[in-house]
Amino acid sequence: MSGKLKDSVVSKVQAQPERRRHIRYNVQQDALFYNQEHFAEIINISRSGIACRCMVESEIFSPVLTNIDLLDCNGGMFVQGLSCRRIRRHSPKQIPVHLHHYHTRDCYFEFVDLQDVHEEDIEKFILACAELPDVRENCQ
Repeated sequence: MSGKLKDSVVSKVQAQPERRRHIRYNVQQDALFYNQEHFAEIINISRSGIACRCMVESEIFSPVLTNIDLLDCNGGMFVQGLSCRRIRRHSPKQIPVHLHHYHTRDCYFEFVDLQDVHEEDIEKFILACAELPDVRENCQ
C-alpha cells in the first residue's frame, strides 16, 4: 500500500464512527462496478469493500464475483480484475432522482484475494473519484 491515505490526511475528512476495518468514502456520480454479467453504480468504497446500486433485473445473486472492474467515468480511472464476496443486499431507503423509474437494490461486497497491485489501484481509485476535496489536494 502506497500510504497516500495515511491517518493524518484522512483525519481531515469528517467521518462518523466506523465499525469497519477501513473508512468508507462516498463516490461522486458516474462511477461503475461491472463484469460480463453485472453492471451497477458505485455508492461508496473503502480499501476493503464496496457498495453499489443495481437494477433488480440485473441484481447480483452470486455470492462471489470475479473479474470485476471499477470505472470512474468522469476521470477515466479504472481498476481491473477484482474479486469480491457479497456481504448483504437490500432495497435502498432513498432512491436517487435519476433512478426513480426503476426498482433498485443496494449490494455490499468485500474485496477478496487482493494482490498488492489491486490494493494500490483501489487506493488510487478512491483518490480519483471519492468525495475527498481536502485529501486529494494534500496527496498529489
